[in-house]
Amino acid sequence: VVDPRWLTEIVAEFTCDADLGLLAGAVDPLPGVSGRVAVTRSRTAVALGGAQSLEGLVLGCNLAIRRAVLHRIKGFDTRLGPGSKIGCEDIDFVYRALRSGARGRYSPTSVVYHEPAPRARRVINLRGWGAFYTKHIVRGDRQGAKFAWWEMSRIVRDFWRRPSEGRVTPREEFALMIAGATIMLWRMAVSVASRQDAEAPR
Repeated sequence: VVDPRWLTEIVAEFTCDADLGLLAGAVDPLPGVSGRVAVTRSRTAVALGGAQSLEGLVLGCNLAIRRAVLHRIKGFDTRLGPGSKIGCEDIDFVYRALRSGARGRYSPTSVVYHEPAPRARRVINLRGWGAFYTKHIVRGDRQGAKFAWWEMSRIVRDFWRRPSEGRVTPREEFALMIAGATIMLWRMAVSVASRQDAEAPR
């Protein structure tokens, strides 16, 4: 559900900055909704960069991107996202846009109100992080490898800690990320095989 000023704020951001390539907006819980809802955490404007974590700043339900940037990165990776059982399609999309040279910003003034998802979002997202790290490591992206190292170090450090109520354990996090990594490796192999088959002489 978009805020009444949502579109006005987006247009203002792109009008004020002709070099802005991508804008991520704030996502808040829908008023009166209880339960776990995916939301952004920052209340201040932040420049987005490919060398920083995008978690808590980027959600796919509130993104605006210039057409030229969209064409350059060729859209979303359909091996991630709805129907794939692994998430982080929005993180991957924005990460690739930023790594391609696009300038991005997070704005807390263009707001979307979010309802709880009817699926196991935490599980899907953890698989997604494993897939995201794996995809970019396989492609030789050093920054992606650093992100993976930091995240795995955190999980190992917390391995014996008890999680708060309703949270997955570090062991479950690790298992879900490995599952996502395995799924992505398989899908990448299938993509390569399909491309080679399509390019083979007839």
